[in-house]
Order: sequence, then structure tokens, then C-alpha cells
Amino acid sequence: MTSTVHPAGAAGDNSGVAGEALSRFLGSQATTLLRQAAAHAAKLSMPLYLVGGAVRDLLLGLPGAQLDLDLVVVGDAVALAEDLAVALGGAAQTHPEFGTATLQVGAFVLDLVTARAESYARPGALPDVRPASLRDDLLRRDFTVNTLALDLGQASYGRLTDLCDGVADLRCGLLRVLHDRSFLDDPTRILRGARLAARLGLTLEPHTAALLAAALAQNAFATVTPQRLLGEICLALHEPAPEHILAALAAWGALAALHPALHHTPQLERQLARARNAAFPAVDPADVALALITYDLSPAAREDLIARYQPQGSHMRLLRDITKAREQVELLRAGAVANSVVDRVLRGIGEVALRAAQIVEPEPAAELIARYLDELRGVQIAVDGVFLKQMGLAPGPCYRELLEGLRAAVLDGIVTTKEEQEGWLRMRLSVER
Repeated sequence: MTSTVHPAGAAGDNSGVAGEALSRFLGSQATTLLRQAAAHAAKLSMPLYLVGGAVRDLLLGLPGAQLDLDLVVVGDAVALAEDLAVALGGAAQTHPEFGTATLQVGAFVLDLVTARAESYARPGALPDVRPASLRDDLLRRDFTVNTLALDLGQASYGRLTDLCDGVADLRCGLLRVLHDRSFLDDPTRILRGARLAARLGLTLEPHTAALLAAALAQNAFATVTPQRLLGEICLALHEPAPEHILAALAAWGALAALHPALHHTPQLERQLARARNAAFPAVDPADVALALITYDLSPAAREDLIARYQPQGSHMRLLRDITKAREQVELLRAGAVANSVVDRVLRGIGEVALRAAQIVEPEPAAELIARYLDELRGVQIAVDGVFLKQMGLAPGPCYRELLEGLRAAVLDGIVTTKEEQEGWLRMRLSVER
């Protein structure tokens, strides 16, 4: 069916002047940009539609003025993006092999996708795609609430296409797949569904819940590469409140399917909320969330998680850092530990793992970790190897030992000024000689 959205953006009421509602929602700058894009698309005989989160937010009456907008092009999205980059003074990144492009115009990002149909050679495989109609493109999608499209053409600006009763499902707060093989064809839809459910307050439609349970019973995640699953997990952790996504996955039985050692608990939910409210500087909140989720795992379970998902770079280091942190923090739980001991115990462990430890560990360990991160690790001594050389000491391993000993003395307040530090080194050298 084709219908028109209500001016106030109320889901389920499809009467009224859609163009005015859409323009109010987007704001004047985005409206002008999209009208210009649609005009250029019309010159190329390519209908242009707004899809995705902006449409859902409009229908739910949520705040507008998004800077990142998803568009479907019935034609060639790459050609249109390149044309718009020239016409609007933007920059286009194109991916001809996928029929997609990203266009940056000022503060706005337009993600353009060629309307396509999909088929799956086997469960869990990436889809085979071919250019198709808007209808085909909407019917290939994961959930009904993602099948909504707003026409940006001049004559039909703001007209809503709702082929699968997505508006009704939004109104009822339901998450519904489009066909019975949806979770088998692409099991990552389970993770995307949890993100949508958490973000929009949706619950699984009963038949969809049964299909999801059946897919998990068939070990659907095993058909997907670990890299794709890890990518979806990372996207979930970048959501504003990842604890709600974990709660949904746990309730669906999907969290244990990702790894049997993973659990959602009220305590973990509180920890994730505390970390978010702490807003630690210089660390990615998603990385802290990953650290918290895996903090209470046994070293063996953490290594099994590494073997299963094969994380690269910083994520691999983070998981290994958590194991180190769990071992080292044990030395701080008694409290009354000198600053130099705190520094020696925690030095070399990554900040993200330590921030997670700061959240999880009780006092006094948590306070000592915070002291190390916020104060001790930044302490610098006022002298270096040049002074030792001037004292006639031949360069060698002793330089490091002496300077580390001096740093410990500074951390513990034994010496402070440069003169006191030089005196401390002279005393050590005289004793050792």
C-alpha cells in the first residue's frame, strides 16, 4: 500500500500534508539539500527516496535534524553521488561493486544505495544482489519497520511507501521479520534486531520470536564468519545504552549462543551505566563496554572468546589486558599500598582494561586504580640519563634501574625538587660504588 504520513509524525495516522511534516522534521538545511539531490536525480531519471532511521523517527515523533541520512536510488547510486558531488560542492566516496556511495556536503552525510533485490546462495552467506525496483529493495530488508520510504520527488515529496505495514508495527511496538527464512538467511539480523528493539522500545512479534528461537536452535550463528558477528557486536556496543541490547539478546537466548560464558546480569547493567555516566576521557565507551562484558570471564573463557572471534589489534590487546588486570589488581585489594607499588603493579596494562577494573573492583582497589590513571602515571622525574653520564656513570642497564628507583621515590614523596632528585641519585651512586 502507499500512504501519506501525518504532519505531526504520529505513527499509524497516514492523513495530512506529508511534505510539510518532512520539512519541519529535517530542518531547512537538510530539506534544501534533499530537494537539490532529488532534482538532480530527476534529471537522470532516477527516483530518490529517504529510508532508514530518519523515517522511523519522523513517524514516532522523535527529534529530527539528523546529519546522516539514508537514501535509496532507483537507478545508479554511484553515478548520482558523483553528479551531486560536482553540483553541490561535496565529496563522494563510491563503491561501484556494491552500488553504494557516501556523499559529504558540509555537515551532512548522505548514504546512497542503488535499489536492489537479494538472494542467498546458502544460509549466512553475504547476499547476491542485482539492481531492482523500490518494491524489491524494500522487500529485501530485515524488519517491517525498516521497509518505510519517503518519496523526495518534486510532485510527490513526502509520500510514504509502506508495503509491509511497518507503520502499524511501529504503532504497536512490534519487531517483525518479512519472511520465515529471514534469520537463517542472515543471522546477523538477530543482533540488528536487538539494537532496534533497544533503541525504539520494540518487542518481538510472536511469530518472529518463534522464528528467532528456531534459528538459534539450528546454530544459525555458526553459518556467519566471526568477523561479521564481531562487527555487529561492536555496533551494538556503540549504541547509547548497550545494556538494553544485552538484555534483549539474553532474553532471546542469543547472548549464550554468541558464547556460553557471556551473561547479562543486573550487576553488569549497573556497571555499564556507571561507566557511561563516568564519561572517561581518552577512551572509547564501546571498548569499555566490551571490557566490562568480559571482565568476569575466566582466563580460559576469555581465550576461547579470542579463538572464536579472532579480534584484531586493539580488541585483542584489550582482552589480554583484562586478564593482566584481573591478576594484578589482586595485589591492591588490601589497600594501604604505596604509590610506587601501585605504579609498578599497573604499569603496562591498557587504560580501557583499567577503567573497567575501576568500575568493577570494590574499594580500596578502585580508588587506587583511579589514582594511578589520573595522577601517578603522568608523574615525570626532573633528571635523566644526561645527569648520570655527567656523574661519570657508563651507559647501560643501570641507567634504567636508577631512574626507575628515582621515579618510585618521587611517587612516594621521598624527593620532590630537581635538586633533591639529583641528591638522591648521588647518594645511590656513592653507595653502589
